[in-house]
Amino acid sequence: MMTETDIHARFIRYFETVAELHRMGYELFHVCPYISPNGMCYRCWLTVKQNTWKKCGVFFNERQGDAPTLT
Repeated sequence: MMTETDIHARFIRYFETVAELHRMGYELFHVCPYISPNGMCYRCWLTVKQNTWKKCGVFFNERQGDAPTLT
């Protein structure tokens, strides 16, 4: 069973990996962290810039009527 320390280390490694990708020139990758609808889990998606809003960087969902900012 994973401890809280193991889970924390896994998230740190995830964000460090994305930071390394940015240093290598892959700045179009974006991290979209959020809390699950029931509030019990922390989730994090790795996506590309086209899937996020330009204004605030959050992930958009076309199925719920969201649309990316085109300006």
